[in-house]
Amino acid sequence: MIGEIVPKEVEPERILIFSGHHDSAYEFNLIKWGKGKYMIPLPVLALIPLFMILINSIWTLIYSLIFNSYRPNVIISLIINVPFFPFLVLFYFFTSKHAVLGAMDNLSAVSVCLGISKYLSENKNSQFYPKHTKVLFISFGSEEAALRGSKKFVSRHYDRIKNATLINFESIAKKDLIKVIKKEQTAKLSDQLCKEIIKITDQIKIKCEIRALFFGTGGTDATSFAKAGIKATTIIGQPIGPVSYYHTQDDTIDVIEKESLRYALEIALHYIKFIDNQ
Repeated sequence: MIGEIVPKEVEPERILIFSGHHDSAYEFNLIKWGKGKYMIPLPVLALIPLFMILINSIWTLIYSLIFNSYRPNVIISLIINVPFFPFLVLFYFFTSKHAVLGAMDNLSAVSVCLGISKYLSENKNSQFYPKHTKVLFISFGSEEAALRGSKKFVSRHYDRIKNATLINFESIAKKDLIKVIKKEQTAKLSDQLCKEIIKITDQIKIKCEIRALFFGTGGTDATSFAKAGIKATTIIGQPIGPVSYYHTQDDTIDVIEKESLRYALEIALHYIKFIDNQ
């Protein structure tokens, strides 16, 4: 879904994009069972079969060198593999067949984008209404399915958006945990954009810090833009790591603090003013 706000009198000189995603994930059983106290990242579980193959290959090689045979003892092979069986079971049951409600992840971001567009459309004479900048509001689908929605958007519209700036919102829930992301699992985001946002949050007295997402936490739609060389970052408002409501049925509106949505809205409006004056 795409909406836009355009300057009233002149052709836009630049494009600024605010985005989120409206799809939700299948429930993560491990987080649900552990009440958010622990989580083995999916990439780690996915590596277990590779470790099993590696260890079995080493065991076969050692056995063949010692006994001049390529048929290792079955009992010893089973003993070697037993420690990995629980991880294979966890991998198989990693997600359930039930999609979560996704209030925080990521309808919170969609609501922020709607709030920005609503404010601008109703306040065309405000200091935040863009005079030289086209502002796009995009809600992507299939973010939880390896960022397919944003990847397709970037590939289809690259010529149009290659010089744009993207601020993506992800899981805006806690007012004291607002962070701007400089690096994700497979992409480096814009340092310059992160610093610009921090400068704004300092001016408007909103607590915010620059952070990197660690291995196993997945990625956001900003990755699709950054990999294409487009200036991009993500603003998040939740702990970096497992919590009981992440990708579970507990992800309801009750976990969202209203102030966190207002903070995201204020950051966006002040960034529009900042970039429009350049």
